[in-house]
Amino acid sequence: IPARERWTVLQNAADLVQHQDEEWAAQLYAEAVEAASDLDDDGARLLGALAAILESTGSAEPDEVGWLLARRVVRAVEHHTPYVSDEDHLPRKACVRAASALNAQAGLALAARWDDEDRFSLADGVLAVCVATGATGGLPPEEGISLLRMIPFGIEVTDDLVPHLDRLLAEGDPARSRLSRLVENVTGWAIRDVPPRSRRHIAGRLAEWAEANGLRGLPGVDSAAETAAFLEALDRTDHQPPISPHLPAVSGERTPWQIEQDERERVATEAYEAAVTDARSGVFDRLGGQFSKAGYRSGRASLLTTVREATPRRYRTAYLNGLTELDLGPGEGTLWADDLLKAFAAALRAWERDVRVQAWAPAGVEAFAERWLPWLIRRPWGVAETVRTLFTLPGLGNRGAEITIAAVARRVGDLSAETLLQVGRVLAEGFTRDEKQALVGAVLDAWEEDVGLAPLSVEAEADRTTGGFLWCAFGHHDRQIRWRAMHAARAMILNGNAEEVLLDLMAWSERTDAGPYRDTERVFYWQAALASLHALLLRLVHEVPDVVRPYADVLAKCALSTAFPHVQVRELARRAALALEEGALSVYDAETIEHLRKVNQPLGRSAEHERAIRNPYDAFWGESKDSVRFPFDYMDQVSHWYAWAERRLDVPAMSVLMKADTWICNHWGIPDVDWRSDSRSRDPYDRRDARVYKGSYPRLMGTREHLTLHAMFCAMGELLDGGAALRQDMYDSDDEYDDWAKWMEAYLPAF
Repeated sequence: IPARERWTVLQNAADLVQHQDEEWAAQLYAEAVEAASDLDDDGARLLGALAAILESTGSAEPDEVGWLLARRVVRAVEHHTPYVSDEDHLPRKACVRAASALNAQAGLALAARWDDEDRFSLADGVLAVCVATGATGGLPPEEGISLLRMIPFGIEVTDDLVPHLDRLLAEGDPARSRLSRLVENVTGWAIRDVPPRSRRHIAGRLAEWAEANGLRGLPGVDSAAETAAFLEALDRTDHQPPISPHLPAVSGERTPWQIEQDERERVATEAYEAAVTDARSGVFDRLGGQFSKAGYRSGRASLLTTVREATPRRYRTAYLNGLTELDLGPGEGTLWADDLLKAFAAALRAWERDVRVQAWAPAGVEAFAERWLPWLIRRPWGVAETVRTLFTLPGLGNRGAEITIAAVARRVGDLSAETLLQVGRVLAEGFTRDEKQALVGAVLDAWEEDVGLAPLSVEAEADRTTGGFLWCAFGHHDRQIRWRAMHAARAMILNGNAEEVLLDLMAWSERTDAGPYRDTERVFYWQAALASLHALLLRLVHEVPDVVRPYADVLAKCALSTAFPHVQVRELARRAALALEEGALSVYDAETIEHLRKVNQPLGRSAEHERAIRNPYDAFWGESKDSVRFPFDYMDQVSHWYAWAERRLDVPAMSVLMKADTWICNHWGIPDVDWRSDSRSRDPYDRRDARVYKGSYPRLMGTREHLTLHAMFCAMGELLDGGAALRQDMYDSDDEYDDWAKWMEAYLPAF
């Protein structure tokens, strides 16, 4: 049992028995404390710092040395999972970003594999990849921006678009046509597809970027600007603002709140005037009290700026000493230390040519750091920026880092591990790439020796491509992710990567695995991936038929296949092939066209039968229990999904079920899965998305549901190839209503 689970269980057990047996409760509590000693959240923070350092070494070209180090960090994070109090402490996002910065395709593979292992959601992983590659250029801009379409609506991606556009802009005139096409497609996506709540931000940001770079004339930019302006106008309300509770009930009468505000403003004004007067006289020993009276953050910051501007040249060092020795009230040091540091740095920059300030700086900065460092780094989330500011103070050269490190070293016992790690990360920013990699390697060597991990061998580079990642996403157990992946692939193709992406996807479609993108211990839904690919091709046939035409033979072969008679895949391929024939001349010969029109269709209608009222699977347990090997769900899946075929196709009873059982057991194999604990078939947020109820088509597909559904498709295709006809119901009307077309349409991907 992981340490955090053991600790939680023992603590809860101690709480339960403390009123019945105090001695037993004390023993359980002692065991909980012992279990908690195995937790190491600081170790997770150390791994996060190593990942961040590796990310800073990334470049457009894959770095094999850095990628090996990133693999070691990833392995360490996976090994450390049981030893954190909460998995949110694990630096998974930092690992994906580091891997992507060093090898973009490896980052995509890591994001996909961790999603399959329920470690990190695919949306967060893809976003981390896009952010990292936007800075390093590991992915072409067209691919990076297209992958952002896999992010669910509601997650802001506006600022993540711009770095990819900037990289394409930096390539100059040779990339101008690519940039024009990409901007047009992105603005079209922002205007048409993004929900209104996010549309204004994305469209407005694109228009601002184009305006700032002199590209207002690119296609789509004017439409984006108009859309942003229109949506911004909609956000404004014509109603009067709500009446504030602080406003008086009778005009002219002042409330106590207004009187208090007037008094605060008067005190702040007096503090400003007194501070300026003292500054002109070189008196700064009262600056602390004046600073405290100056109002809120903006007022206090502007007070220090005003005092600096009012200080004569001969009193500049006295002003800096006044900031160093500023006396604040209890608790104010933590609140206002950042403002003091900004004012201190601004003064040094403004006066860096002053000879007296230059002479004062080394000892003065050391005294300032000694005085204020405990307050500056008390809050871990601001440490990195604070240390960077101290490192780069004007007039110190390399001494800024020396002074800061010395001040930190003198208080190392009082600082948290997170604070020290942030100081180390900032310090490592000044290292070369080789020095950073040597540092990370040394720390990992010590870590792996401490926890007993064997050295990581250098393995052959796996087959990692963007097409492979899309193929993996096409076979995801979440249908929403499949839908977003199809849109991402379509965007890449329309943005100019058609030949490369489609060629790659077609190569992957001949496989029944997802390579390095999925956990090899789990079933990959390659049948669903194939259906998603052909749904994409069907849409592309109507939009860019010339792109799909080289694969006309592949479409016809898939549509007419009897080796894999999957009715869903064959129907998508059949429709795409016929649409391609209608839009182009002489794609197929007459015989092939005739076969395409007849394939995947019932062979007419049989003689009339009485309507079958009884569900054909009601008698299953008594008739065919021992002949079926796969553990089908007869309550909510078989009795609804398979029942239509048994009622409407003129085939012997149990034909669909028996053939489906054969497809699973003889062709695909029964996976070793505990159906009740299959994580793919459950959603912690919405159980309705994770259960097949009375024949529904759920958003999330467990392994058993997936195999049951796609085996049904293959079984029905096999029956149709054998000449199955629709059973003529004596109650059917003579109109053109076609039950087969209605059933088939319900199972085709909506794209």
